Amino acid sequence: MLRKRKGSILILTMFVSAVLILFAGIMLQQTVLNILLIEKTAGVNKTYWIALAGINRQKHDLREYYFQHQMEFVEREVQSRNRDPYRPGSPQKLPCVPRAV
Repeated sequence: MLRKRKGSILILTMFVSAVLILFAGIMLQQTVLNILLIEKTAGVNKTYWIALAGINRQKHDLREYYFQHQMEFVEREVQSRNRDPYRPGSPQKLPCVPRAV
C-alpha cells in the first residue's frame, strides 16, 4: 500500500510541477510581449514628439522670418522682371522682329 501511495504522490508532484512550469512560461511570454510593446510605444512617442518639434520650429521660423524672406522674394522678383523682357508686365519694351513676307 505504501508503494501505491508513493507512486501517486510522484505523479501528483509531476502534475503540479508541470502546471507551475506552464504558468511560469505564460508569465514569461507576457513579460516579453509587454517589454516589446513598451519599446514600440516609446519609439512611436519619440517619433511623434520629434515631428511635433519640427512642425513647431517651422511655424516659429515662418512667423519670425516671414517678412525678411518676403522682402528677399520681392527684391528677386523685381530684379528678374527687369532682366526678362518677355515676362508679362515687364516695364521693358519687346524687341521688334521684322516679318518674313
